[in-house]
Amino acid sequence: MFRHGFCPTPSNTNHRVHVDFLSCIMREDLEFMGAIGRRKLLEQWTVFMNTFDSFTMELLHHDVVAFAPNVVVHADTMLHLRLSRESVRVLVPGALGHEPLVQKMLGNVLELPLHLRFVFDTNCVVHELGTFANTIDALVKLLGNFDDTLAVPDIPRWSSSCPVACDTTMRGGV
Repeated sequence: MFRHGFCPTPSNTNHRVHVDFLSCIMREDLEFMGAIGRRKLLEQWTVFMNTFDSFTMELLHHDVVAFAPNVVVHADTMLHLRLSRESVRVLVPGALGHEPLVQKMLGNVLELPLHLRFVFDTNCVVHELGTFANTIDALVKLLGNFDDTLAVPDIPRWSSSCPVACDTTMRGGV
């Protein structure tokens, strides 16, 4: 359902389908990125969809790793994120002063490994969602070497939990 991301446009039918689905499978008081509530998840999806020229999430592997006291599922995914000047501005704004690095990024796809941890309550509804992204390895692969990656200012602007700065005034909102 979310292979190509989240539909951030409220007037689009898919937006309502996505929000309704998340409301059914995730608690209203979802713990996500240090925040309580599904709003943070919806904000992050919206920012991702408005920041990248294209977004694809590929499920690589998943496992149920615990059954008690709660069911816990780990999922390894790969995000395929096509970069634009807007993407670079949001993720690594300091790189905009280094045009050769920007040119290596523009139009290319950042393959970002993302590990997800879903913790379910006794009603089999997700009450906690954890994320871990390996941004540095993804940038090394994109730029072709470690030296260019180290030259990118603002690294690591993303923490390992993979948030993107949530400026909802840019190209849309929640």
